[in-house]
Amino acid sequence: PSDEQKQNMISFLHLLSEVYPCQICASDLKHELEQHPPNVDSRDEFIEWMCKLHNRISKKIHKKQQFDCKQHQKRWRRQRDHTWHDIEELDESEQ
Repeated sequence: PSDEQKQNMISFLHLLSEVYPCQICASDLKHELEQHPPNVDSRDEFIEWMCKLHNRISKKIHKKQQFDCKQHQKRWRRQRDHTWHDIEELDESEQ
């Protein structure tokens, strides 16, 4: 991505943390952005960052399943030969 695209994504995430309808969620996103700044250097790095954010939030809200972020391509950039059923979630014990 260009420098402008990188900055736009970072700005978008920070704006989202300001306007998110749930105040608790917005505050939590602000905290996450401070503790774990977005990695926007490449599409793959950003997707992995989003996956890890997803897993941290899932853990906070006590969801038992976490996604294996090394499999992000399989989940978010599925090829035609992959279906939703091919996606494997991880139990906390597997992480």
